[in-house]
Amino acid sequence: MKLRFRYSCILGLALLASTPAQAGMPISEALRRAVDVDREFAAAAATRRAEREAGIQESTDLRPSLSARAGGRYTRADSELPFGAQTGEFPAWSASLEARQALLRFDWFSKLARGTAKEQLAEVHYRNQEIAFIARVTQRYLETMLAEDQVEQIQAEAEAVRQSLEDTRLRYEVELVPGVDLKEAQARDDLVQAQKIAHINQLEAARDALQEVTGYDRGDLPSLKNEIQLPPLEPTHVDDWVEIGMRRNTDVLEARLLAVIAESEVDSKRAQGRPRLDLVASTGRSDSSEYELGSRQDESQIGLELEVPLYGGGRLRSQVRQAQARAEEARIRVQRVEAQSERQLRLAFRDVQAALAADRAYVQVLRSAQAAAKAVDAGYTAGTRTIADVLDAKSSVVNAKRDRNEVRYNLLTKLLGLLLVAGTLSVDDILELDYLFDHSSTNSTAQTTP
Repeated sequence: MKLRFRYSCILGLALLASTPAQAGMPISEALRRAVDVDREFAAAAATRRAEREAGIQESTDLRPSLSARAGGRYTRADSELPFGAQTGEFPAWSASLEARQALLRFDWFSKLARGTAKEQLAEVHYRNQEIAFIARVTQRYLETMLAEDQVEQIQAEAEAVRQSLEDTRLRYEVELVPGVDLKEAQARDDLVQAQKIAHINQLEAARDALQEVTGYDRGDLPSLKNEIQLPPLEPTHVDDWVEIGMRRNTDVLEARLLAVIAESEVDSKRAQGRPRLDLVASTGRSDSSEYELGSRQDESQIGLELEVPLYGGGRLRSQVRQAQARAEEARIRVQRVEAQSERQLRLAFRDVQAALAADRAYVQVLRSAQAAAKAVDAGYTAGTRTIADVLDAKSSVVNAKRDRNEVRYNLLTKLLGLLLVAGTLSVDDILELDYLFDHSSTNSTAQTTP
């Protein structure tokens, strides 16, 4: 798998719009549909925008601020003056404009670092939702493919068992086989029919889950090709995957950014107890000239304001200690998440290797089962094998096919899990698997019901 890292799969899916439609809803179409249908992923975009605004807000205290004030009033005044009494009623108003620019804050760099970290955290959260979205759709797609395949296999087994039952019945009628063989064949046919109903129910449940995230019309999906050749797993060494995970895993990135934010909070709390200096400029007018003793005054000022906190009851020191504890907690969490992610990566890598080995083994198991079935069938024709032997041999072939396909789907799921933990899963990675699927012929289970 080529490793690509992008923060939006929307553009990647948009490129798929020109892809010719194929029978059986290819996985590219499933992903494209899911972008419009999956509400969880749609909400992630809104969450991302909100979280980015939190980062932008961190730097607003460092920028100039401008405020305007205005007021009006109506006054009745009774004045005692040296030259006599004065009574009057008059309106008055005032308006002012103030500009303020912070000149000294001891947490300027901390605010900038915190703002940048919060914006990056918004992208990491969105990337996490993007990866989860791709994995969710792909997993349900593969589960539905597997369920369709299992129904197809059980239908093939049911047909083979029914043919054996009819053959046994004809042989019993001409007294070529004992009655116990007929009862054995009938019992096996009843068992397979019951298993068929169970598999069809599982298929419908898988289709429901896929429909939930894609609006899937419940038509047949492609099937895995009989002969598939997976590309080599790259990188080939687990330590390389661990190194990639430490750079790409969204849980690790989130923990590190939260630690940066927690550290910057300590500096900001400390800065609240240190001097603050602002440049302030204002201009305004106050007008009460309609009163005989009133006036109109225009005033403009510019100057510096220095604020020095002296004592706040110990609240600030407590907040600093609290922030320090939170920062220590965040640093420990980084170590824990990194260790956990490394363990998960090593486990996922081993799971993929085991699945690759199992795939090779089950190919041989199927070949052996097919060869054994031919031998048993020949023995039954010669009279040296019973119908129970034939039914068992046929079931072994069907089970071997089912097990081989389950191993293949399990391999794709494990590979998906490795890319998920590494944080590299992308739409392109999923589309590179499309060549494994046979779009020319689909399973005949679209309208199957119990």
